[in-house]
Parts: sequence; C-alpha cells; structure tokens
Amino acid sequence: MEARLKEDILSEVRESGGRMLVHREEFSPSSNQSSVVGYWENIFTDDVKIAVELYAALKDEGYNIEYRMILLTREREALASDVDEIQNCQDDSSGCYLYVSHIGFGGVAYAMAIICCRLDAKVNFGTSNA
Repeated sequence: MEARLKEDILSEVRESGGRMLVHREEFSPSSNQSSVVGYWENIFTDDVKIAVELYAALKDEGYNIEYRMILLTREREALASDVDEIQNCQDDSSGCYLYVSHIGFGGVAYAMAIICCRLDAKVNFGTSNA
C-alpha cells in the first residue's frame, strides 16, 4: 500500500511539474471551527520515500536499527499472531524500541500494551526463585 501511495505521489509530481497538492487543517480559536486548506508544495522525486526506504537509508549510514511493520488497527482486534510478532521483536540486544503509528488510531497503544505485559511478566515471574 505504501509503494502504491509513493507511485501516486510521484505521478502527481511529474504531471504537475514538480508540485503536489497537499492539505492541512487550520483551527480558528475565534470561530471555534476548523477548515481544510489546500496548497501546492514543491517536491523533489528523490525525496519521496516510504518507511522501509527511510530505515534502510539509516542502516546504510551506520545506525544500528531494524525496521519491522506490524499492521494493527482499531478496525480489528489484535490477533494472537500479532501479539507473538510484537513480543518476538523484543530481545536482549536492543537498548530501546520505538513504536510509530502512521494513522494515530490505536496501533501504537496495542504494541506498547503488549510489550508492557511481557515486561511485567518478566519482572514478576522472571526472577522468581520458586
């Protein structure tokens, strides 16, 4: 889906002479209303990247980083396989994790809750002498 979006963007940029029509929401405190404003943005085709390309570039620059995409949405509950995949991302070699939601609706909350459950289990049960 990201690759198709990138192709759509590149097509628009080529057809419009290096520009893309983008929109932003502006809120007016005086009227307490929002409006959508469109404007043309100059775009260089080499600057259009999808997430996997960005992380590959960071890795090429020497950053110790690994990119994984686990699709979680609030339109469906997390499956057991989603939970397993998220928990399998965590290992002892990583110092930190970054969870990103591109849509802002629950995916990050799912991932963080799943990892927190695992961390709590390690704290409560992982050091038991029983």
